[in-house]
Amino acid sequence: MKWLPPIIILLLLLPSATASTVVLSSDQDEGIARYLANHLNATLVVIPWGSEDERYLEEIRVLNPDELIIVGGPYAVPPLFEVGNFKRYGGKDRVETAKIILRDFFNLDNPETIVLYPSREEVKEFTGKGGEWELVPANTSVALRWAPLIENELPAGEGERRVFIGNVENNPAMNAMWPGELPEVYSLYPSIIVANGTLFITGTDQNLPLIGRYFEGNTRFERTDLVVFLSLLAFLTLVSLPFVNDRRWLGASFLVVTLFVLYNIHAFRLAWDTLFVYMDGALSLLSSGTYETVVGSRGFPGLSYALLVAFKLFGVRIEAAVLYQILLLFITALALHLHFKRGPLSTMALLLFLALPLFREYVLTVSTELTFIALLLLSLALLRRLPLVASLPSALASIVRAQALLLPVVALMRRERKVLFYSALSLALYALLYSLAGNGFEGYVVEISAKGLTAQTVLSNLSFYLPSIVKYIPIPAVLLMYFSLRGELKPGETLVLGVVYLLLPLLWVAQDERYLLPGLLLLLLAALEPLDRTEKPVEG
Repeated sequence: MKWLPPIIILLLLLPSATASTVVLSSDQDEGIARYLANHLNATLVVIPWGSEDERYLEEIRVLNPDELIIVGGPYAVPPLFEVGNFKRYGGKDRVETAKIILRDFFNLDNPETIVLYPSREEVKEFTGKGGEWELVPANTSVALRWAPLIENELPAGEGERRVFIGNVENNPAMNAMWPGELPEVYSLYPSIIVANGTLFITGTDQNLPLIGRYFEGNTRFERTDLVVFLSLLAFLTLVSLPFVNDRRWLGASFLVVTLFVLYNIHAFRLAWDTLFVYMDGALSLLSSGTYETVVGSRGFPGLSYALLVAFKLFGVRIEAAVLYQILLLFITALALHLHFKRGPLSTMALLLFLALPLFREYVLTVSTELTFIALLLLSLALLRRLPLVASLPSALASIVRAQALLLPVVALMRRERKVLFYSALSLALYALLYSLAGNGFEGYVVEISAKGLTAQTVLSNLSFYLPSIVKYIPIPAVLLMYFSLRGELKPGETLVLGVVYLLLPLLWVAQDERYLLPGLLLLLLAALEPLDRTEKPVEG
């Protein structure tokens, strides 16, 4: 037993594997989590957003913490990691999560007064005067690609003015310019600071795109923008005119859209909390030719490629995204006139769409919804007239939202040769676009698998969506029931897809009313289709 005392002494001398406190977060909340870990002298563990990889769980078990602090909601850090003595701090998005951490650990009850220092109004007054701006971005890829968008949103004027983008750790020029150490709290999420006649745009790379909130109201359309916009709209309209039965009512629909846009021109806005991945992906494609986002584990490149086209047409400015959204609204009106033979019915469908609060919300907010809906409606309309041509918008819609792949499958119900060719070509074009895009589509798989499909998931989603369904479904439901009792309802792609898209959100990992929108619109369209068959088309 002579060997026993030395071994005991050796074991006592070995460092303990136990960490008193571990802070766990996804890469999306890394900035605030790292700040918290430094504050608590804790060990930081960062996982890809939504990952359920058990190697990270094993890493936590090896650390054997007395306390586990989870930063982020259950989608960012799945319940799998809720082990031991844990407590979760998470909000609806990364900004709210940061505010919760500031409140609970730093006794800061009103973080906005710190983040927007000295004040939003003072910053806007400073930038509103204009100047000859010199931008000095940090040496990170995110800062470098966002710099052109920021520069284009700053109004021109007299006098040289400097703008630093980044923070004291990744922007040496900012570090040298700042009259002292940049307060750590500013690195939690973006701040725009005016000091010494200089504009400092600070924050972590994960959250840098949120600075767009300062510029989203500065929509200044130039004459060249409107010329390009009108030329593109005129081209699309002329190509479609041979297939529109009543051109007078198409003009009426375009007038409705024009009045709607003019009335709401200041309401068109950018949803930066949700859009930043798409916008950042588009800027990455523009600057380097490759798809990259600030949140590496999530990718939704479909809308990023669409915004890339908008940047190419209108320049790297917020106005490009707004004009893109307005163009989609006109394309939606055009698709309705291609879908119905009767012009008045097409215009009525457009008015019903605009009367739906949920539709108006996502017309005014740049998001995936209107892109997906416009391409889907165009595919359905062309499927009746030019099936092979319809395969292109179907493939594009599938790139934006994978759910559009259901249309080529549902269309096979017709058992027609030309529809068979449409379905095959749609899937082939999708595969081609998918391969050309290269990467990023794993984001869809990550979102679907993040929470897993369980009975509890379906019941939770049902309780969330049911009030909205009851609120919006009466008009299409009554019309569908009426035509069904009269024997005039013939199930087709529109009706089948409407039902499927209305049920799909019950299986989705995130709960958001907007996921109901495609299903509601398609059901409304299906409810109007019998009216198109009971009357002869009006010749234009």
